[in-house]
Amino acid sequence: MTRLACVVVALLGVVTAGCGSPEPPTTPSPSPPPVELTVLAPPSLAGAFQEIASDFQTLNAGIRVTLSFGPSDDLAVQIQGGATADVFASISTRWMNLVELTPGITDRADIAQNEMIVVTPLDNPAAIESVEDLATPGVRVVVASTGDPSGDLARRVLARARLAAEVFPNIVSNEVDDEAVLMRIASGEGDAGVVFASNVNGAVTPIVGVIGIPGDVNVSVTYEIAVMATTPRADAAERFVAYVRSAGGQASLEAFGFITEG
Repeated sequence: MTRLACVVVALLGVVTAGCGSPEPPTTPSPSPPPVELTVLAPPSLAGAFQEIASDFQTLNAGIRVTLSFGPSDDLAVQIQGGATADVFASISTRWMNLVELTPGITDRADIAQNEMIVVTPLDNPAAIESVEDLATPGVRVVVASTGDPSGDLARRVLARARLAAEVFPNIVSNEVDDEAVLMRIASGEGDAGVVFASNVNGAVTPIVGVIGIPGDVNVSVTYEIAVMATTPRADAAERFVAYVRSAGGQASLEAFGFITEG
């Protein structure tokens, strides 16, 4: 075979090899829908849990957290009535015990504590320096109403300090919750209030004065969390509870005024 013929044959081979059937385009697999996780919790955990949920979603891209806040007793009744819930956080052991019976829970754990503090208007016109000063005649005291966890604990603090008889007549307003107490104090409509420490943070700090309550008369409440035994999203729920108990979750709780084991 001549040199020219060899070149022609070689070129034909290249052309033939390049004329094969093209590979069909590949279609990427669709991403699975996110896991929708519903977390029920008391209002006092709102700020901390919103931060925790955001951080958790960043670390777990396939999980979307929906937070729903309400009094622990109401949430417990809703859960027993069939309300959607994957995780339940409670301010009261009583209500966690209730849902443990029906419909059942797993991964139950303590996550934080909260205690009470005294708040005053920034200019502190009644010269409040301690919880004992709330007993001074004429001091306008504001607390949350009976039945609200903060209102109940405020009254327990006053009873432990042996001030109930003097302070109760000074109560000029029973508010629906701590937020309402703080707004009334900040506006000068009250001289002092007793609220959860966790509710005095962020935007509230610059508008009220804060006075601590001695440990021998203060009272605290323990928050619990658990995975609902009925959830079809147990893996995601367990991961959320684990994150709340992790260093990151505990740091968020501490930043919002809660007391943690760390």
